[in-house]
Amino acid sequence: MNVLIVDDSEASLQYLRRVVVACGHTVVGEARDGAGAVRQYGALRPDVVVMDLIMPTMNGLEALREIRDADPAARVVLASSAQSSDAALEAEQLGARFFLYKPIEQEQLAHVLDVLAGAQDGQAD
Repeated sequence: MNVLIVDDSEASLQYLRRVVVACGHTVVGEARDGAGAVRQYGALRPDVVVMDLIMPTMNGLEALREIRDADPAARVVLASSAQSSDAALEAEQLGARFFLYKPIEQEQLAHVLDVLAGAQDGQAD
C-alpha cells in the first residue's frame, strides 16, 4: 500500500517512515503541514494518509476536510498527542478512518494499516 505521512516533527516522520516500511508498505511522500498534505495527496493519490492533528499553516482537521472534499474515498488516519475526544469526534465526522493517540505504538499502526489494506483488497473494514 502507498502511504503519505504528514507531521511537523522530523522525529515523528522518521518513526512513521520506519513503521510503515516495517509493515511492508511504501512511503510515497511526506509533508510537514496540512497544506503540504493536500498538495501531496493531489499529486500522489496515496492509498492511505497518516497525519498529525496539530501542525502549523493548516492543521490535520482542515487538511482532512480538503482531502475528503477532493476525494470522498480518501482513507485518512489522524494522530494527536492531545487527548481530546472533541478532536477525535470531529475527525470521525469529517471521514477519518481512525484516530490514534500519540505516542503511536508500532503494533497499533500496523493493525490500522492491515485493516485499511484489507479494505483496499475489497474486504470489509
